[in-house]
Amino acid sequence: MIRRHSLHAAAVYAALLVALLIAVLVPPQSTVNAQAKSASIISFTTDKAAYFSGEMVTLALVVRNSDDSPLQILCSIVIVNSAGDQVYSYSRKYDLARGATSSYEFFWTVPYNALSGIYHAQSTVSDGLDGRFYSSRSTSFSRNSPTQSPRSAALLSLAVDKPVYRQGEVSAITVSLQNSGGGEVTVLTAVDVLNPSGIQVYSGVRETRLDTGYMDKLTFTLPIPDNADNGTYQVQATIADKNDGRLYGSMSTTLYVQSAFSSGVVSENTSPASGFKLPDLGIAGGGQYLITGLLIALAIIVIIILIRNRPLRRRAHLPAEESEPSEIPPDEGKTDILP
Repeated sequence: MIRRHSLHAAAVYAALLVALLIAVLVPPQSTVNAQAKSASIISFTTDKAAYFSGEMVTLALVVRNSDDSPLQILCSIVIVNSAGDQVYSYSRKYDLARGATSSYEFFWTVPYNALSGIYHAQSTVSDGLDGRFYSSRSTSFSRNSPTQSPRSAALLSLAVDKPVYRQGEVSAITVSLQNSGGGEVTVLTAVDVLNPSGIQVYSGVRETRLDTGYMDKLTFTLPIPDNADNGTYQVQATIADKNDGRLYGSMSTTLYVQSAFSSGVVSENTSPASGFKLPDLGIAGGGQYLITGLLIALAIIVIIILIRNRPLRRRAHLPAEESEPSEIPPDEGKTDILP
């Protein structure tokens, strides 16, 4: 009887020991749930609803740490196309302070051979240390058909600030362009200048990002060297897509460069070839202008002297019989007295 009682007590003690071990080693279900909800996705969005080929998709992920301690989270993004094929995958770890909410951005450029239709993007947040799952959210966007107003740009005008320049001056070249397509476009604008011999003497490139329908005006400055060749220079402008190099348009115009010593003035209504130029006297700097000014002043003085002396010379060459007699008024009321 005593032996049976001892066995019963031992069984009770063993059961209590197993229960204690379970209580210590296995956390309550509520604790597990609390750990699974320690980080959550607040939002997951794209910057636009539809994209054309070559455009960039911006995915914004907002995550909140609802735990009382800092977390290291692993953010993963996957994009599948309209056929269900994965076209993008990216993962990165971030440190998230306790109670903090942070936003993260991910970028993907739509390929030119991408299928049209609806694309689905899936975001997942998990623990960066042990991989424990926290939260997930999805969004979608569409890839527009190539027949739906693809992105494009137009070159509106190309102009210089004046048609004629002297050596040492600076030319301002202005290019106007516009987004003429159905989506945002990044354009490379190139300006090249060729001298009268066809040699490239200037090359400049600018990058411009244009929203749909927007216009922009770019100014390129061309310093004309003191030793620049006289003559007509060709100015060429082209605009192309930054992503694939597609040429959207090109234009050309001309400018004329003349020597800094030239006194001839070439107006907009006269041909540069008809402008009058003094012969080069081989004097550098401003000496040529000084000599030109002195010659003009000397010519004016000679003309004035000739004009002032011309009546005197005429009067000096009159014959004697043509001399005008002096008029002596007759003696009125005077009679001759004979002796």
